[in-house]
Amino acid sequence: MGSEWLEKTIGDVCYVTDGAHSKVSRVEEGVMYLTSKNIGNGKLKLDKFDYISEESHSKLFTDTKKSQRRLRTGDVLMGIIGTFGNCYVYKEEDWFGISSSVAILRPIRELVLPEYLYYVISSEKFKATVNKFKGGSVQGYTNIATLKALPILIPAIEVQRNIVNTLMPNEKYI
Repeated sequence: MGSEWLEKTIGDVCYVTDGAHSKVSRVEEGVMYLTSKNIGNGKLKLDKFDYISEESHSKLFTDTKKSQRRLRTGDVLMGIIGTFGNCYVYKEEDWFGISSSVAILRPIRELVLPEYLYYVISSEKFKATVNKFKGGSVQGYTNIATLKALPILIPAIEVQRNIVNTLMPNEKYI
């Protein structure tokens, strides 16, 4: 069993949602509010962003059974509108809210490591698959239902750990 690679879907191995759908009032300072333009390939692009109030953040980014939009360490964020396909792994020291142009892929840790998921969905092969399903010619986009249905190959956790340690030997994975 340890060497089996199972074909699953993103929805099989992750809770998938997106950021705030409500109109959010911007303020001069507060909690960073990011869009897909701020999600780079593994990094945040913070040259231009907005702020929202702590109150708005608490109201919009809840963590209940019904709505799990409050970001957690290890969530993989993916641009799904505009800057399409760029990914970032949310870190313990991060604190921000996101617009609905960013998907949240929350790995089921018994099935997939966040860093492994990040590497797979950042790969050219996965991006080519996503491009077959995206809409829009000028501004690419996809929706949560399509994202959940996308295929992903999942090896055993120990194999994922070895892959992650090989790809990022000087980093400790989450």
